[in-house]
Amino acid sequence: MTPTLSTEYDSGAGFSLDKLEFSGKDSTVKTETSLVGGSVPDGLKLEFKGDTTSNGTLGCVYESDVVTAEASLDIIDVKSAAVSFCTGSGSTTFGGSADLTLDGKGPALSDYSVGVAHSVAGTCSGSVVLKNKLANADVTLGYSALADIDLGAQLAWPSNAVSFGGSYACNKNTTMKFKAGTDGNIAASVKQTVAPKTVLVGMLNLDSSKTPSFGGSITIG
Repeated sequence: MTPTLSTEYDSGAGFSLDKLEFSGKDSTVKTETSLVGGSVPDGLKLEFKGDTTSNGTLGCVYESDVVTAEASLDIIDVKSAAVSFCTGSGSTTFGGSADLTLDGKGPALSDYSVGVAHSVAGTCSGSVVLKNKLANADVTLGYSALADIDLGAQLAWPSNAVSFGGSYACNKNTTMKFKAGTDGNIAASVKQTVAPKTVLVGMLNLDSSKTPSFGGSITIG
């Protein structure tokens, strides 16, 4: 077990030290800071994440009633950057992202993706995400019109891998979940509230190529 010490600080004037972590194993120091308000325009948040080894990322997030946009830049090697946005109207949302490679020839697209999602409150939802330069697609469907039961399915193209699952709230203290797919994997779990702020979870995983596995956890407080 690696000993670590971490803390955080909020100045109350827009600057926050979200994480300052010291790791005893390799003497690594990780830092996460953010700045909002003050001289920063409304809706904009500036962030920095880095450590004392080789990581350092400067980013910004802009949020408004119309759009949410993010951008980040690797300030150590200055070889990569990323941008993304999300916007929508009513129950329909549209978004996209792009990864950029930076070199002496100027920025170049290394990857990009787009997606759209639509939902009907209390009935169903669906989304389509095109990724890996639009070469792959994930289609997700959800159905929630049944009392205490939620169902969902996902199709991945061009692999045509299909998975489906659902959850059933047996009562206010017990929830059962399951998931199965064409990859031969079946998983199930039961979440039981046994006392106020005490939750017990049991899990089962069946794989056609492996030995079945079991597990459990308990959360108190």
